[in-house]
Amino acid sequence: MQKLALLSLVLLSTLFVPRASQAQVVTDGAAVALDSLMQMVAKTRYELNQMTKVEINAPRMGLRRHIVRGYNLAANPGNLPINDVKRLYVWKQRTRYLRNGQIRETFVAQINNQKVLQERRLNGSPIWLKLARGLDMTNKNPANNKYVGGTYIRDGYFIWNGVYYALPKAKL
Repeated sequence: MQKLALLSLVLLSTLFVPRASQAQVVTDGAAVALDSLMQMVAKTRYELNQMTKVEINAPRMGLRRHIVRGYNLAANPGNLPINDVKRLYVWKQRTRYLRNGQIRETFVAQINNQKVLQERRLNGSPIWLKLARGLDMTNKNPANNKYVGGTYIRDGYFIWNGVYYALPKAKL
């Protein structure tokens, strides 16, 4: 009877104890760096979308090509109507629907006449991207703004903050 009680206690304790296998810690340096690069790209796009207004252009009823631009309005000291104020374009995304069913996207963002983010995607997955920005996008002083940058190529080779990485190839 004691053995049965002890066995049931051990069994129940293993059911309710959190397991280490529920969340895996990534120890591969290349995977961690790639994840950091992709998170910074997503954060950059989010910040750019939050600080701009959007203009959509779809010629010929938008059958094959869509162009979306984000802009800020220039200073308006003369209190001109909003339609007459110059638009300062910050980013541009072009989406092309090809006849073979593929979707090609390009995204380019510029701040202070410097390209912050360039990205090419094919069917939603990145082919090539280049990120070069400061941690604080609103800070215009490069002396006290830490640089973050990287480049990614589809074959698994990328640079993150000046360090070269290669993802391991999958074995078939």
